[in-house]
Amino acid sequence: MFALNRELASELQLEVTVRGFDGLVVAEATTLHDANLKAVNTRNAPDRIKPTTLTGISVDGGAIAATLPPASWSVIRLAPG
Repeated sequence: MFALNRELASELQLEVTVRGFDGLVVAEATTLHDANLKAVNTRNAPDRIKPTTLTGISVDGGAIAATLPPASWSVIRLAPG
């Protein structure tokens, strides 16, 4: 699942309901985010902006909930449990 939070100052509560996929678990979740919207990678700091682990995701039956950081791109990979 790809998720985008375009809100620059606040988190976004993501709630998704899936049907027909019983027993899902989070296989991997990453996000691309930095509090400084003008931050860039440079020769001296090549890993300033990079994907990090997105935590706090819950899967309960077909209900998936996550909190997305401000101004972020996130990927949540689900797998059969």
